[in-house]
Amino acid sequence: MQTGGGEVLAEAEVFPRTAVATESWPPNVAKAARKLHPRGVVVVADPDEPPLPYANDAFDLVTSRHPATVWWTGV
Repeated sequence: MQTGGGEVLAEAEVFPRTAVATESWPPNVAKAARKLHPRGVVVVADPDEPPLPYANDAFDLVTSRHPATVWWTGV
């Protein structure tokens, strides 16, 4: 969540079969997509406000390094 330009997430050595990053700022969405798509990560433009664009229990792990906003309680 709130992946920024994807720099930190891109440091992961391996990704699960399904890996998704969200970002709200359009320039960072494009930057993250360029960095993460080659690694198999889907980048989703998300408005950074509820609700998340995913079903409950869609993921086993959710991270956010330094969120700009914190509104989620179920994560």
